[in-house]
Amino acid sequence: LINSSNMSSDEEDRRRSKVILKTATEIQRARLDRLMDNVAKPVFIPEKKDLRQPRAFQPHEFVRNVMGASAGAGSGEFDIYRGCRRRQLIREAFKTREAKEVLIILMY
Repeated sequence: LINSSNMSSDEEDRRRSKVILKTATEIQRARLDRLMDNVAKPVFIPEKKDLRQPRAFQPHEFVRNVMGASAGAGSGEFDIYRGCRRRQLIREAFKTREAKEVLIILMY
């Protein structure tokens, strides 16, 4: 419990009058105000997500003789095939995007 006799009247007013933020603009303004209160505090800026390699580049299994999406393949084989194909498409999309970025950098 906080003893109110130790606080000044301004502090008590601040504690009692909690601002209820309703719009996204008000929420962002409050976050920026809180950030600007302590300018010397370092801010964590996360790495851009697109620059990291997808998990598809770390294969955890080696699958042999998997039937494709053809007749005769059971439901289990199809799920394995679909997972392998999805990971391969992710790898190809990443390589294509990476090649485009390199080309843009070289042209610049």
